[in-house]
Amino acid sequence: MEMFLTVILILVLLFWLAGRVFPLLLGLWIKRKVDKFNNLNNFNNRPTSPDEQQPKNKIVDKNVGEYVDFVETKDEN
Repeated sequence: MEMFLTVILILVLLFWLAGRVFPLLLGLWIKRKVDKFNNLNNFNNRPTSPDEQQPKNKIVDKNVGEYVDFVETKDEN
């Protein structure tokens, strides 16, 4: 009987400890993944050369003709 109670006590302690430690480990893991994701996004948005740091204006030569920006529309027919 004493062995049975010891096993039950150990199981209860293990589950209690897992219930306390698992949320902490999960929070740390999620924080690391979010930081890694943010670093990847910041790396992709960074300009790669000094030329890309300034916004480029659209330059259309006067000899090309009239520049028209088209907008796509759907016909309802």
